[in-house]
Amino acid sequence: MPSYTWHDGKKIHNIGANTYLVRASSRQFLDWEIVTLFYSAVHYIDSYLDRKHGINTIFNHKERNDFVKTLISRIERTYRLLYHLSQDARYDCTIRMSEVNKAKTCFGEIKKILSPITCPCGHINLLNTGTCENCGNRL
Repeated sequence: MPSYTWHDGKKIHNIGANTYLVRASSRQFLDWEIVTLFYSAVHYIDSYLDRKHGINTIFNHKERNDFVKTLISRIERTYRLLYHLSQDARYDCTIRMSEVNKAKTCFGEIKKILSPITCPCGHINLLNTGTCENCGNRL
């Protein structure tokens, strides 16, 4: 499986695709807006798992879901909702704007929690807990 740097590039790529769909499509592809948000979240998770836990081989969604449940439980509920929204977007014929808005909220929460934060002490915190893992400073 690719390294976290590859996942970092893919999450940026997917976010770009989502932005393009929102701006250029007159909201004709609500299903793909949700799918691009979901796969952006997948790459945030895979990057985090590689950086923090050295896990760089995930073969399917079930395996990733299990890692999220055991290693990143803070996002489990939000990720599971986004996962189900993306399944509905791929296989259900009717997608509403309210579902897109839920997906945006879920993605925003996952992004906020899994975006690395550098503390003034220089330590890079991979999980946003509000406190530096190294020195205890409030972030």
